[in-house]
Amino acid sequence: MRVREKKSKSLSYQFLFLKLDDSGRVEVARGSLTVVCVMHDGAKMRAATIPKAIADKIEVAPRELLDASAAS
Repeated sequence: MRVREKKSKSLSYQFLFLKLDDSGRVEVARGSLTVVCVMHDGAKMRAATIPKAIADKIEVAPRELLDASAAS
């Protein structure tokens, strides 16, 4: 799992699933997921800024890692 994009209220992840066999690593699945930080406002949810203490611990993966995953 890699962080593809980090915004003030959301994170986008990239997944690459590999299987190890006799010939090496074989890609079996890939996908992506975007999650949004929310706060409950009564019965409703609204987008909220990711708390700084959490956001500061999350880094976007280097472009070469993201590009390598997309190319395989």
